[in-house]
Amino acid sequence: MVKLRLKRCGRKQRAIYRIVAIDVRSRRDGRALCKVGLYDPINNQTSLNLPAIFHFIEKGAEPTRTVYNILKKAKIFQELSGFFFNPNPLFLSTNKEAISNATMNLMESSILAQDERWRHA
Repeated sequence: MVKLRLKRCGRKQRAIYRIVAIDVRSRRDGRALCKVGLYDPINNQTSLNLPAIFHFIEKGAEPTRTVYNILKKAKIFQELSGFFFNPNPLFLSTNKEAISNATMNLMESSILAQDERWRHA
């Protein structure tokens, strides 16, 4: 089983976490399948690879509670909240077609938002 969880990086007293897709049996800093994001709690910065995150979620990966909260704070589940997650954040829906459609809509809207940011810069 694959989970999306945090992997500690950085130095002493200056932790930075990578959000990784990793096998459940691996240790915290073990070899990851894929790096899908970065979380810096000190500077409160988050960098996410949305297509990779949605790819692993569609394949059945479950985010840990902390990663779920990071993703929720980034507001990527607003469009998916009705059918994707129930109040228990670790329960995933089996409606893969609806998930795929919402994923495509969300990725298109994020690409458009990035284009708008570049135009105004």
